[in-house]
Amino acid sequence: MKKYFTNSTITGATKNEVESVLLNIGQIMAWNPAISSVTQIDTNTFSVHRNQAALVNDEIISVIKENGKIILHSHGGKLEYKLIFELSVKTQQTVITETLFVVDDGHLPLVLLRPIAKNAFNHNLQALSKLCDKFVSQL
Repeated sequence: MKKYFTNSTITGATKNEVESVLLNIGQIMAWNPAISSVTQIDTNTFSVHRNQAALVNDEIISVIKENGKIILHSHGGKLEYKLIFELSVKTQQTVITETLFVVDDGHLPLVLLRPIAKNAFNHNLQALSKLCDKFVSQL
C-alpha cells in the first residue's frame, strides 16, 4: 500500500458530527457531486456509480471505523485504494485530514494523475467540511 497524497480542512462541526457524516455513506453524494448513485450491498459495503467521466466510474466501497479512523476502502474498480480520514480537535473545531493510499494501481499512470486527483479529492473534502458546517448552523 503506497501513500498517494494528503489533504486537510477545518470545520466547526464536532468530531462526532463529522464522524457521523463519514459513516453514513448514503450522504456521500452531498459532498462528492460526481457520484450519481449509492446502493447498499450489506451493512458496511456499498456499490457506487458515477455518471461523470472519472478514473473510477463503478466501485465497491467498504466503510470501516478502526483505531479512531474512518476508512473508505474502494475495490472492484480500475483502482483499489483506501481513503483514510483522521479527525482531531483544535480550538473548538475539527481538523479533517484525508490520506489516499493506493493498494493496487491497476497499471495506471498515477504519477501523472496525482495533481488532478489531489485537487479533485480536496474539492470533495471542502464540500464535506461545508456540509458539516451546515449541520452546525441548523442547531
